[in-house]
Amino acid sequence: MKEVEMGDTIQLTIEGKLENGKVFFKTKEDASTFVLGDHQIFPALEEHLVGMKIGETKTVTLDAKDAYGEHSEDLLMTVSKDRINSEMNLELGKVLVLNLSDGRNLKGVIIDMTDEDITVDFNHPLAGQKIFLTCTIVAIQVEEQTS
Repeated sequence: MKEVEMGDTIQLTIEGKLENGKVFFKTKEDASTFVLGDHQIFPALEEHLVGMKIGETKTVTLDAKDAYGEHSEDLLMTVSKDRINSEMNLELGKVLVLNLSDGRNLKGVIIDMTDEDITVDFNHPLAGQKIFLTCTIVAIQVEEQTS
């Protein structure tokens, strides 16, 4: 039976849990399709999928550094409230979106407020957390070589 190799297009189901058992991600009814090695999923997860067969299920533990990254103090930003749109309702836990000059958007969460400033955390919400991914290989498609 064919085993997953880098470069294969695979279909798999994934359920992601946190250490407390809370499910933070689950593929929909249909399996998701990925090209292994294209880094559409965590590279550390890709490595664990190599060698799996259709129908095989594996639970993989990824440390923060291999998943959403370590929590970084460099991604905390304190901004004066007078630099923020005065019509915006500022409250703890509210998500703010910064429009970057290159057209990308950066999302952050207000984690602290004073009368003058707000502090926004731009880390991924799961940064710093170990995650547990249960993956089942549904299909393996091998790319045919053209000569």
